[in-house]
Amino acid sequence: MEQPITIKLLGGLRLCDGDLPLAELPPQRPGRLLAYLALNRQRAVPREEATAALWPDADAGTGRQNFRQALYLLRSEFRERSVAGPDRILATRDTIRLNPEAVRVDTVEFLEALRAAQSAQDPERRLCSLEEAIERYTGELLPGFYDEVFVQERIRLANLHRSALNALVRVYRDNGRLDRAIELARLAVTLDPLDEEGHCELIRVYASCGNTAVARRHYLEFEKVLKRELGMGPSDATRRLVESLAPSSSDGASGLAATPGRRALHRPPPALAAHMLHSPLPREDREPAPDPLKTGSIRKAWMGLVTALIPWR
Repeated sequence: MEQPITIKLLGGLRLCDGDLPLAELPPQRPGRLLAYLALNRQRAVPREEATAALWPDADAGTGRQNFRQALYLLRSEFRERSVAGPDRILATRDTIRLNPEAVRVDTVEFLEALRAAQSAQDPERRLCSLEEAIERYTGELLPGFYDEVFVQERIRLANLHRSALNALVRVYRDNGRLDRAIELARLAVTLDPLDEEGHCELIRVYASCGNTAVARRHYLEFEKVLKRELGMGPSDATRRLVESLAPSSSDGASGLAATPGRRALHRPPPALAAHMLHSPLPREDREPAPDPLKTGSIRKAWMGLVTALIPWR
């Protein structure tokens, strides 16, 4: 059998020979069919199911014609790119699928890395798997594809990626690797500027570095963004988090006074509103901060992610 080709869905739909791009497919009939089959690579898809998902408003006859045209154009695209191969697409009278032995899909590799992180018994292996998952997430799923099935999966994968980032931030912060924690926390809030949990994690990391003035300034900037975009301010829990920061000599210009008598961020406030993936909060007792690679805190940070790692279909 020929070498597997790679179908990349994260950051746009592309056909690749390994990492070498062969073609970028727009959200038209063959591209949409290929994307649907790639997201269902692990099974044979009934033709009627694919037709209903991709052309939900078409009558039965029009839907079947759209499907046949899309399949013909997809096979033509494979031939044009010299990746046709007799085993790339496996079709019967009733079902169709991509051959899992001849086609790789980047979303599958992203999810496999997350599952490996959850199941790994060795903390260092678990950490490496989380880093691998972050590296494999190269952009949102299928930008420009607006079918409901793609939008739902786009949201799910973005949530998993965000949870992975926040979990890694907590692990690196607990382990004293603050430069990496800041890097990942900044990435998280850049990808989703309205993610309150991500902003709280960045505030915690700044405070762990002793930069409480920077943490407060970041809170004020986040507050402005929320008021501008949503017409509302941060939650009470987030405000309490910032008020709990220990004062520093440079806090006078921060615009938000610390509450006297509160401890620094070493003891976080009560839980924020439950995250959809139930990511746990940092531990209360962190003096001195234990090594998460010895205590297994990575595993604890990822228990809430297990339920989200279910097959797409």
